[in-house]
Amino acid sequence: MRKHTTHPEALESRIAPASVIPTISSDGHKATWTDVDGDAVTLLITKGTLDETNIDLEGAGGGAVLQGLFLTDVDFKGTSITITAKPDKIAGGDAAVNVGYINAAGNSLGAVKIVGDLSRIDAGIVAPTATTPLAIVSLTVNSMGLYGDSNLDAPAPLVSEIVGKVGAVTVKGAVEGVLFNVTGGTLGSIASVKIGGSLIGTSGADTGRIVTTGNIGSVIVGQNITGGDGQHSGSIEVGGIVRVDGMLGIATVLGNLSGGTQQNSGVISAGGGAGTITIGGSILGGSAGADAGAVLIGGNVVALSVKGDIIGGGAQRSGYVEVTGNTGKLAISGFLIGGSVPDSGVVALGHDATNVVGSFTLGRDLIGGTGEDSGVVQMDAIAKLAVFKGGIIGGNGEDSGKVLFNGGATVATIAGQVQGGRGSGSGTVSGGAAISALTISGSLIGGAGTGSGNVLSTSTIATLTILGNVVGGDLASGATSDSIESGYIQAKSIKALTVGGTVRTGVDYDATHDLINSGAIRTEFNFGSITIKGSLEGNATQRALITASGQEVVPVGTRNNFAITTLKIGGAVRHADLLFGYNLTNDRTAAAENPDAQVGAVSVGGDWVATNLVAGIAYSAKFGDGNDTLAGGVDRLDILARISAVAIRGQVLGTAGSSTDQFGIVAQIVSSVRLNTTVTGPILISPPVGVPVPPLVTVPAPAGAVEIALNPGKGNDNNPANPLTNLGSTLDVRVFEVL
Repeated sequence: MRKHTTHPEALESRIAPASVIPTISSDGHKATWTDVDGDAVTLLITKGTLDETNIDLEGAGGGAVLQGLFLTDVDFKGTSITITAKPDKIAGGDAAVNVGYINAAGNSLGAVKIVGDLSRIDAGIVAPTATTPLAIVSLTVNSMGLYGDSNLDAPAPLVSEIVGKVGAVTVKGAVEGVLFNVTGGTLGSIASVKIGGSLIGTSGADTGRIVTTGNIGSVIVGQNITGGDGQHSGSIEVGGIVRVDGMLGIATVLGNLSGGTQQNSGVISAGGGAGTITIGGSILGGSAGADAGAVLIGGNVVALSVKGDIIGGGAQRSGYVEVTGNTGKLAISGFLIGGSVPDSGVVALGHDATNVVGSFTLGRDLIGGTGEDSGVVQMDAIAKLAVFKGGIIGGNGEDSGKVLFNGGATVATIAGQVQGGRGSGSGTVSGGAAISALTISGSLIGGAGTGSGNVLSTSTIATLTILGNVVGGDLASGATSDSIESGYIQAKSIKALTVGGTVRTGVDYDATHDLINSGAIRTEFNFGSITIKGSLEGNATQRALITASGQEVVPVGTRNNFAITTLKIGGAVRHADLLFGYNLTNDRTAAAENPDAQVGAVSVGGDWVATNLVAGIAYSAKFGDGNDTLAGGVDRLDILARISAVAIRGQVLGTAGSSTDQFGIVAQIVSSVRLNTTVTGPILISPPVGVPVPPLVTVPAPAGAVEIALNPGKGNDNNPANPLTNLGSTLDVRVFEVL
């Protein structure tokens, strides 16, 4: 019978140690010898016939080390292998035997069980088919790779090449420095992997790594997955070598998933999607090399749970989670923290709006780092439910500490505050498609960076609720550029906006540069209602700003074009411009574009100080001075720029002693203005298309209310000298109508 006599090749010339001849049974199914530490070792097979050429024993200590077991002859096809060790009463031993290499290339194996460490194993038939037996029915060992150098005289990576299907792989302890590579296209699969200890990468590339071209049914790692200094070290990749869409069924890592110093270290990757993935600890980004400390799913995932934090490192896409398909449920119990380089500390879900995120939960704060786009949740999929139990905090990096609902969202809640940082675009929530409901339980606070501390959407937000304040950022003295958009709200349209506290602009401390859209609220088209329970507070350096241009589409036959239907402010309004018929141009003096814009009911619970309210009127440095004109743009003659009702409970004031300013409530028609009351008076309601505008209904004013005497019709209250339309004691706040 032909026997295989090839042994592992030594890396360097050395004096060969004495070989040891095992004792082999008469049927060739059993071999015995003494291990290096005194154990009595027994090797059992079920098929084929062993002789000394199949077993490479290298003399060492008081016995021998099993360098290799060679079972490539066809006689050994399908054989099971059991290697055990029993301590000798005199010589001692540890009841474990370390095995260098099992070479069954070209053959399938049955159950392989080694009570000890295994460095390498090859098995499987080239070009397997669906009817080919499993390459290995099962593999059970104490550990893998812990004694590779001494067992095999070979450094890491200790490569195991398996072609075809593998059953259950069970490692009671750790896996270190090995590459367990399963190929064979879609048939290159593993039923399950269970590692009692850690999966550890070392300094060599592809160390501490499990790779398949097909599926893995389930993976359990009892401790950590740890990348080393080698590329792809400390990783599990399903369908990754030839990019067959391999599916990862269930993966459980009870400890941390940690990136190392090289690319793709500390990684779980599945090219064809995954079932349930659980990380019992944290995902920790590595210090160098992309995708160090990452979960990368190329398809759908049923559920992904991280019990600890996700922390970006010093490498791009470190501390990174990506799902390109649908996500059923994703829950992170701790923080999501950006790192020092771009795209670190990131969760990216979905390819586009054809994908769905069922639910997303972050248990603590989302915090941007110093790297660009670090500390980011990006959902290109539609987010049905997104819950942030902490805040969204911008960092020093550009666009750091950010949530992007690019695919839109149904319900999104943020329990803490949204706060900008020093980085431009940091500490923001943005939407690229419709958001049904967004609630921020804390405040929206602009930071030092341009575009920081914002809520932005290029589409519609149905309901936006901020239970705290909206606070614009300041522009510091000595700034090198303008500061644009901090503590800022902007959308295509907002149906209902509620602010539980005060809206306050920042302060421009710099004499050279401008503070723009600080603490401002603007839509491209229209608002349904705005409710600010506190005050709207601008200042002498930065006026508060609310703008909207009007309805995106005004059907033929309707005479309504409301830029806002209801504006209710519980406290005072100071140093504010409420400009309707205006687009999103940063320079408000050039933003007027709709001469048909209309305003419904406006009510203010406190004072009205140095404030303008206009509908369809071109910008003026002195509104209400008699020089106001309609805004540019297409003027439908059947639609009039209208302010339906204004009710102000407190005082109306301009700026005492100043002759250089003027403030106004200006439109073509101002239907009702009442002072010292919270009753809003007559309100226009948009009728269905084709139905005439209903007549105004007069609401009786309560005792103490002052009804400003206004003439019916458009452009009739156009005398700036008329004392009846002068609303305050400072003589610089007027109601004015243009033709």
